[in-house]
Amino acid sequence: MTFPVLCAVEGKADEPIAARLLAEAGLSLDLVKIAGNKHQIDQKLPGWNDSAARRPWLVLRDLDHDDQDICVPGLKSQLLDRPWQYGMCFRLVVRSIEAWLLADHEGFADYFGIRTHLPDSVDELDYPKNELIEQCRNSTKRDIKQGIPPRAGSGRKLGPDYVALITDFSHGVWKPSRARTRSPSLDRALQDLDRLRVWIERQLGL
Repeated sequence: MTFPVLCAVEGKADEPIAARLLAEAGLSLDLVKIAGNKHQIDQKLPGWNDSAARRPWLVLRDLDHDDQDICVPGLKSQLLDRPWQYGMCFRLVVRSIEAWLLADHEGFADYFGIRTHLPDSVDELDYPKNELIEQCRNSTKRDIKQGIPPRAGSGRKLGPDYVALITDFSHGVWKPSRARTRSPSLDRALQDLDRLRVWIERQLGL
């Protein structure tokens, strides 16, 4: 038996990652809101938190470098100046969600055709998305080399198939249970989802 959870993420490619995290904790994805960016998440977070008094929520937001002048607990208090509802699982991803994908060395190397060294301490990467793109430049697979990195002279930050390939990897190959061993940030998120599942069970009298 799984329990449906409302979800909010920054981008479309984050949706399957959220679904896999929920499944890992014995939960399921109900309705997902694609905010577009972290600033939209920040604006809507208070309302989602109020809603979490009645229905469970998972909200994923990249930390990036927003903790330069403030500690993470201080940043969370700044984003929400009221008590967190027990039904809210709000996670600041260190430093962006691509770090959690890179943390699954086995799955990432196999799917993306990577034969070079992958970073062990993914939470310490300054720009995980850049690391992911650079790794894919050295891929042994043509569709990855042409789809993930931006094409020279295109003026784009991402390749033409970036979202589609990341989505496919997250849906079918990525395993949070493997990735959590190399990402304390991901491990804490999964622990928080376990807490959320227990809260849901208590609400339902199970």
